[in-house]
Amino acid sequence: MKNPIFYLLFLTLLTFKIYTQDKQPVDEAEFHINNYSSTADIYVIVKPVGFMFNGQTLPNSYVKDYRYSPEAYNDFSTSQNNFIMVGHKLLIKNSTNNSGRFWFGSDLVNNGNAQEFYDSIVCFGKYKVEFWDTDPATDLNARLLDYVYWDNNDWDWNSYESVDLYIKYYSENNIMFQWAGGNDISINHSSVNKQLKSWYQITSISPFTVRERTPNKGQFKTTNEANGSYLYFPIKSQSFYALPIHEDPGSLFMNLTIISGHHAYIKQNETINIEPQATLSVADNGILTFQPNSKIFIKYGGKFCNYGKVDGNINIVYERKGHFNYCSPSHSPFIGGNVTIEDSAIVEFPDSTTILFDSSAVFTMKLHSEIRMGQHSKLIFLNGSRISCDNAKFTSLDSTQTWDGIYISDDAYDTLKNCVIQNAYNGINITQATSLSFTNYTTEITNCTFKNSTGTQLQNQVNVNAAGGILIKDCHTESGNTNAYTSCILLQYCP
Repeated sequence: MKNPIFYLLFLTLLTFKIYTQDKQPVDEAEFHINNYSSTADIYVIVKPVGFMFNGQTLPNSYVKDYRYSPEAYNDFSTSQNNFIMVGHKLLIKNSTNNSGRFWFGSDLVNNGNAQEFYDSIVCFGKYKVEFWDTDPATDLNARLLDYVYWDNNDWDWNSYESVDLYIKYYSENNIMFQWAGGNDISINHSSVNKQLKSWYQITSISPFTVRERTPNKGQFKTTNEANGSYLYFPIKSQSFYALPIHEDPGSLFMNLTIISGHHAYIKQNETINIEPQATLSVADNGILTFQPNSKIFIKYGGKFCNYGKVDGNINIVYERKGHFNYCSPSHSPFIGGNVTIEDSAIVEFPDSTTILFDSSAVFTMKLHSEIRMGQHSKLIFLNGSRISCDNAKFTSLDSTQTWDGIYISDDAYDTLKNCVIQNAYNGINITQATSLSFTNYTTEITNCTFKNSTGTQLQNQVNVNAAGGILIKDCHTESGNTNAYTSCILLQYCP
């Protein structure tokens, strides 16, 4: 391991050719911040936003092997570690050399001895650039002048024809940006709104011109370098020397896999937000452990796919009003933890998926939420785990096909109220309640509708076997098939 040092290098003054402000020098940097003010020094902070990924490749090749790591893969030299978490710098007015600029190279190229060209290294992720009148770390009266985001979440970033970005500070009310070959545009223009995107490069306002492509969420992986310390999520920039405070460090905008053989952890009291179109996966023989009071929050269009093992204090929440498509191939996504589907959210699971809840786990479906199950898929509740649903819907992925059903055992006060259970071949199955310790019913199914929209005769609506204290009340059936069910409520043994 190289001896880590603070990566932000305040370079000694170098001799540069002087260029006019509308013509950029040819240099090794790809992200440039310049102070062109003639009256004011400024303090610039560049901080990471969300998960950050480096530019690692397979040994002796250019094959992408990008990792969730704060360390640059292509360091300035072999004797030090650089980080892609950027930093902060005072930019002097009226300066045409290093003291008036803050430049960054890419971790996707060889940066050996590149310190003469730029201050630090950036890679995949999102960055926030803040402009201050003085250093807020040392001056309580420091004033934030403005800010802009640079979003570089694209696996194919290095294949763009042009990625060079210039941010030019003239005054508090005049901060411009320019993509290579484009025009100067205000960061506050309504078409920009302080959001710069590498895959959506606005190069002109009149006429409106954009270099646009679809961002690739990629195939990023975990790393066990630094003695496995980067397997504790989320990685925060402030953990490394004097780097700026990380903004929303738990927001995942790309696809990340906990690879086989890696054991990752969501740190105590932390939340991982899986953003739209992003996926967090646990590979076969990979492990993800939830430490106390940690959580995964899946936003509309995000995915969590488990093909390995998930354990600990599991707590997974699906965002309200979202539609969540299933992972493929099928998997057993949750074992032993709390899962909440917020109101009006729709969550899908593919064929042959077994969702198993154990111990003190609670599965909650809020108003108007819906779960869609593939053929032969089922929900199982064991050893005191509980289902709590009100005004929710359980149905099949294909309205003409069936899914297996819901299996409840043990005494946990399971409640299904005002719910729709549609196309469940084996319906709701209640078995082996081990005690009657609750003053209320052990399971309550009230005012529910059992539907059959398939051409198949389903087995049961509710099957009670060797269980007591069950309340089934005011339920009814809807089907265009006169032989929709073999039986409605089947009591095999009821003490």
